[in-house]
Amino acid sequence: MEWRASLPMMPPQTPLRLGLRFLGLALSTLVQYCLGRYTPPVDGWSLRTALSVQYLNLILENERMAARRMAVLSSKVANLGIGDRIADVSGPGFQGLWLGDAPDASRTDPILLYMHGGGYTTCDARTYLSGLAELRAALATTHGIDLRVLALEYTLAPEARFPTQIHEAQAAYEYLVTTFPSRHVFCLATRPAATSPWPFCKRCVPECMVATPLPSPAGAVLVSPWCNADVTALAPSYAKYKAVDVIHAHHLRLHVDAYLPTDAPASLLQDPLVSPIHGDFTGMCPMLLHYGGKEAFSDDCKRLEEILRRQNVPLTVEVEPLAPHITPVLGFFFNEMAARGVAAIAAFIAATASTT
Repeated sequence: MEWRASLPMMPPQTPLRLGLRFLGLALSTLVQYCLGRYTPPVDGWSLRTALSVQYLNLILENERMAARRMAVLSSKVANLGIGDRIADVSGPGFQGLWLGDAPDASRTDPILLYMHGGGYTTCDARTYLSGLAELRAALATTHGIDLRVLALEYTLAPEARFPTQIHEAQAAYEYLVTTFPSRHVFCLATRPAATSPWPFCKRCVPECMVATPLPSPAGAVLVSPWCNADVTALAPSYAKYKAVDVIHAHHLRLHVDAYLPTDAPASLLQDPLVSPIHGDFTGMCPMLLHYGGKEAFSDDCKRLEEILRRQNVPLTVEVEPLAPHITPVLGFFFNEMAARGVAAIAAFIAATASTT
């Protein structure tokens, strides 16, 4: 693939350097705000939202290992308020974390398999635990559901490449449906990991990858899915929202380069397991598609919605009009936007669990 010959170089930033840069940006923004000269990047954004986007962009505009370290530091701060128990879990072919006590096999409350974002190259199972804890709380207080969450700790790229992460997601899902047969299993995935639920639909995955047919999930939640990995044909929303989102085209080229095998043919970019937008999802479980109206993926998400509706997939769509990328799992940064997203996801899980 020719685009691999001209990948950008991302300079490493230490936490101190990044912190000082953000402090400078924040002080400049606050001065403008106090002087009445501040104009938000998006009309309707709070100051908190604008500063959060600046901070996240600084983390992501970073060499891979440095970005990983910053993601760990940021998640440690965001997760300080979690009151739920967190415990390691592992099984054949996967590792992860339980959020909340390990489920009792005799109960019927649903279980959520969560697959984190990060371009397959950064973040980990702990990165978005604060958002998942908020989802657990919303289901408990509003719907009386004691949701347990298994956050998958899939192997990052380039240490492991496609299809390793999909195999790990399948292994975790198989563990849940066989160990807890009385419980509904939902899948929730953000950004690139939102490709991970597709193998659970038999029409999407090659037969050679399915040793034993598995029951379909009770439902799947896709938050800002990266549903088209073809970095040679980007949708207009990448350029349109470049100044207000945290995802940019050069990030994705680096992610795809790290994720796909070094000898991958260009045709792999159209494989449904890499770019779900090319899949056949007839017969898929009920789905919730959530994305932001100001994010780079918005055009591709709209296209995915059209495809899923054309294939008669039971689909609920929630668009947060002013939101950048994956706000529902980033409540620490995006507050009210995140709260609305969490409420929508909780309502979907509760309604779907009651009818399946």
